[in-house]
Amino acid sequence: MNCHAAETLRKYLIEKRLNPEFVKYTSAELADVLRKCYLGARSVKGEQYKTSTLDNLRHGLNIYLKAPPHNKLVDILLIQLTKTSKLP
Repeated sequence: MNCHAAETLRKYLIEKRLNPEFVKYTSAELADVLRKCYLGARSVKGEQYKTSTLDNLRHGLNIYLKAPPHNKLVDILLIQLTKTSKLP
């Protein structure tokens, strides 16, 4: 599932003519691109993904980025929460 989530994001980035090497993005860049991806991602049929599918995508990407060989310290679940929350 984790590799599937990564491949889904790569395909989206390529479709939008963005750099598909999202593992090299900064936390801010990753949060921005993920926000756009969640809003614009569509299934093969052209339909919006269900909320549960997007949640699975987020969790899969989070695990993918934290696992070897990437070993990112970033937690996409937290960076998205803090970007959208009104915390100081």
